[in-house]
Amino acid sequence: MVDYLFHVLILIGIFSILGVTFNFVVGYGGIMSLAHAVFFGVGAYTSALLAIHWRLVYPVTLIGGILLAGLTGAFFIVLLRKLRGDYLIIATLGLQIATGNVFLNWKSVTQGDVGLIGIPRPEFFGFQCTSKGSYLILTIILTAICFTMIWWLVSSPFGRTLKAIRDDEIGTQSLGKNIPSYRVTTFALSAALAAIAGSLYAHYICYINPLDFTVHDSIMILIIVIFGGFGNIWGAIPGSIFLVALPEALRFVPMVSIYVPQLRTIFFSVALLLIIYFRPQGLLGERLLFIRPSAGKEPTTLDDPGSRLILQPQRLVSLLGQDGVNPQDSNMPIMKVSHLSKSFGGLKAVDDVSFAVMPGKEITGIIGPNGAGKTTLFNLICGYLRMDEGEVYIKEQNVTKLSPHEIARLGVGRVFQDLHLFGQMSVLDNVIAAIQKPSEDENLIWMFTSAPRLYRQNKLYREKGHYLLECLGLADRRNEMAGKLSHAEQKLLAIARLLASECNFFLLDELASGLDSSSIHALTKLLRGIAESGRKVCLVEHNLDFVRETVDNVLFLDQGRLIAEGRTEQIVSDKKLAQIYFGGV
Repeated sequence: MVDYLFHVLILIGIFSILGVTFNFVVGYGGIMSLAHAVFFGVGAYTSALLAIHWRLVYPVTLIGGILLAGLTGAFFIVLLRKLRGDYLIIATLGLQIATGNVFLNWKSVTQGDVGLIGIPRPEFFGFQCTSKGSYLILTIILTAICFTMIWWLVSSPFGRTLKAIRDDEIGTQSLGKNIPSYRVTTFALSAALAAIAGSLYAHYICYINPLDFTVHDSIMILIIVIFGGFGNIWGAIPGSIFLVALPEALRFVPMVSIYVPQLRTIFFSVALLLIIYFRPQGLLGERLLFIRPSAGKEPTTLDDPGSRLILQPQRLVSLLGQDGVNPQDSNMPIMKVSHLSKSFGGLKAVDDVSFAVMPGKEITGIIGPNGAGKTTLFNLICGYLRMDEGEVYIKEQNVTKLSPHEIARLGVGRVFQDLHLFGQMSVLDNVIAAIQKPSEDENLIWMFTSAPRLYRQNKLYREKGHYLLECLGLADRRNEMAGKLSHAEQKLLAIARLLASECNFFLLDELASGLDSSSIHALTKLLRGIAESGRKVCLVEHNLDFVRETVDNVLFLDQGRLIAEGRTEQIVSDKKLAQIYFGGV
């Protein structure tokens, strides 16, 4: 009976590894896949073949499985890098089926449907794990290592950026993060760690065949994550207990044991429907990292935060530092747009637009009627759209062919019309995600080898983020999910994220839309404070009262063309332009 209990615990450990590694990719990375059993199989076959044919000892066979599975995962995700959503799911399903056929038909290596027989048990310094008790100890050790690595990754700057990508890719790109790099790293790491489960399984059962690594197994791994909860690594444990222990428990029910294979499918289906209906987030569900729930606060307008900010100009200057645009470089444009054009079919959204934004404390505004091409112009400048003709220069560097994250790393910050916040992350984590430098996020070796330094840096980031939120009147909301903030507070958070990123050129799209007059007045004071610090502010806006109060120089677009530019009062008081703006009224 004890050996049977050990057997169940070993299987729970193996499937817990599969659950937590898959959760890392889908729950944190937002990469939905139906091919996780592929890496389970690659790890199992590689470890088994190295042990059988090459007579290598267990740690070496395990490492071989980890390396090959990691490379396989990296190859897969690079191959599918342009796919998203349903297309990615279908593609990974195809990869799962194709790889299963390789396992089945490459008989000279895998022995086909006969399978690999006689896989030796692991041996360490002359001691072989022949008993279930010794193998359970090995399983616990390797499971603990996997959970520790995943926990450290999701708790690190890398994990925070990974969740940001999952919540909003465009918003993450605007912070200078290279999304394809994160996706490849995440998928490869998940595949490599899943190979540990495969190696454990092969050396425990001592026999494997292609039927152990099918689409059905990938779906069962997905069920583990659904049952335990996406975005919570510990959910893999109850999920695995549910998957393994339930059918085993049925064996002890009189008159039922002979029908376990059939009943297992029924029980899984019913249990899955119940968990989705009554607790769609899973048994544990996702939790915000490193925070305690704060007392609720009624949504506010921007008036109070703006007033607090303008009363503390020294704190704002200290917060922004001295890295802004140098007003003395008056001969070099901060941004130069030259003959920019973009068409969508027969519609000319931007038509031969040229202008320059010079250094200084003045704020530039882009106005025009709906459909004039203002947001399209911003998207072309930031790299989210490719222009048909023309060039864009940032501080004399041609950025025409650069990707959005490369342009963002040059100091160009963006607030979008629909904000693109990370709604499932806390307000504070939204800000910290912007504080983190991309080079720090991507350096996994440093994260694993410099734990004390990483801890101190994370503490420093949290202090800086809290200070910034305090200056903007959002400190009391720091532990709330960003998606639960009021509209005005979300606008402030978007600005806070830009300030945290230490960019020196702000592109703000429809920031005043949906705000009342007091909030707009406070927003003006906030933007003036930013401009006074040396940052350059350029905004797209429909609210002419806000433009009059905030903007110094105006560019007027109509039907994709720049038809006027000059001082604000001169442009907004022009009767011809007013007729165009208001549709001839």
